[in-house]
Order: sequence, then structure tokens, then C-alpha cells
Amino acid sequence: MVDTLKMRATAESQLKRLWHESQPRELQLKAQSRELRHKSSELRHKSQSRELRHKSQEREP
Repeated sequence: MVDTLKMRATAESQLKRLWHESQPRELQLKAQSRELRHKSSELRHKSQSRELRHKSQEREP
């Protein structure tokens, strides 16, 4: 019983690895660039809101 589970797990991991290796490099790069764009826009929004908060604090006496 344990052996079959172990065999199945290794087979699944091998399948996953093969699938990842067979994926076109383009798709991986697109996904990575999408993630990076998302992160950079998040950072931009954070810094903008921080600047706005800072400016509003400066205005208040």
C-alpha cells in the first residue's frame, strides 16, 4: 500500500516536471513579466499613497 502511494507520488512529480519542461519558455516569461508588472504597480501605488499622506500632513498646521 505504501509502495503504491510512493510510486504514484514520484510519478506525479515526474509528470509535473516534464509538463513544466515542455511548457513553452514564452509562457513562463509572460507569466513572470505579468507578476513583475503587478508587483511594480503595487509598489508604485504604495509609494504614491505614502507621498500623499506625507503632503497632507505637511499642509495641516
